[in-house]
Formats: sequence, structure tokens, C-alpha cells
Amino acid sequence: MKITHSITVKNRKYPYTIEPKTIDGESVFWVECESAGINQPFYAEDLAQLLMDFPQWIAEHKAKQKTEKKAALFIRVHPEEKKIIEKKAHENGYLNISSFIRDRVLA
Repeated sequence: MKITHSITVKNRKYPYTIEPKTIDGESVFWVECESAGINQPFYAEDLAQLLMDFPQWIAEHKAKQKTEKKAALFIRVHPEEKKIIEKKAHENGYLNISSFIRDRVLA
């Protein structure tokens, strides 16, 4: 049974999933959190520490992504469209519309 949840860091929600699996005869939990750069198995005894470290992992992964960005993209919208985009971004836990648009387009 796959468990889907999210963690809030700096007023933004980051989804993750945990799924019990058996790999090479050992029981593990497969954890996926794209925002933290995690897609791997963990032992049950390591899950609590992982969840406590999620905010730090997410911050480090986001910082790494920021340093890797080298191109800018500009679009023009009507003022009413901008208000709608800003509203949807905030409703989805984003602090800025750039992250919201980037995540939505690349999803």
C-alpha cells in the first residue's frame, strides 16, 4: 500500500510517497520525493530520521537547482491573468509564481 503525503517547508507543500517493498528478501520502504531528490529504499529504522531531515534535504536540493539554472523565460499576460495565476500559486502553497509555473509546465 503506497502512502502519499506532503511536508510543508517555508509555506510550500512538497509531496512524497512511501511504499513498503521487499528487495533481495529484505523489507524496505521505497521513498520518493522529487523536491528533495530522493527516489530510493530505506530501512524502517531510518524512516523517522529521514522525515526529520526532509526540510534540510529539500532546501539543499532546491539550492542546487537554483545554482544550475542558466536560462530565463519571460511571458506576457494580462493583469487579470496574472492575478489568477498568483491566486492559484498561493492556493497550491507556492510563494512565487515562477516556481508554480515551472513546476506545472514541467510536470
